[in-house]
Amino acid sequence: MLSIKENDMFKLGETSYITLDRTSYKNDEYIFVNELDEKEEPTKKFIVYKIDGDNLVEEKDEKVMRNILPIFSTNMNKKLEVIYEQAMKMKEGAE
Repeated sequence: MLSIKENDMFKLGETSYITLDRTSYKNDEYIFVNELDEKEEPTKKFIVYKIDGDNLVEEKDEKVMRNILPIFSTNMNKKLEVIYEQAMKMKEGAE
């Protein structure tokens, strides 16, 4: 099984991605990724891949997506809250 972790960068074909989050759903593993441009900068394209052994398969099943996108959304919001809290502490320390 692939061991892709959060913040890992990888290529599929000619396209680069960064892993934003990973979760399990019904005994399957999924990653939420952001496609990167040729300068390895984030784009506006986000994809969910199912980890299938040593392969990544783009998840397109609407039922699965309806269940895992809220998980990814909650996880990303928690990460943003942590970043915001850290920024506020740094700002307070600078004053």
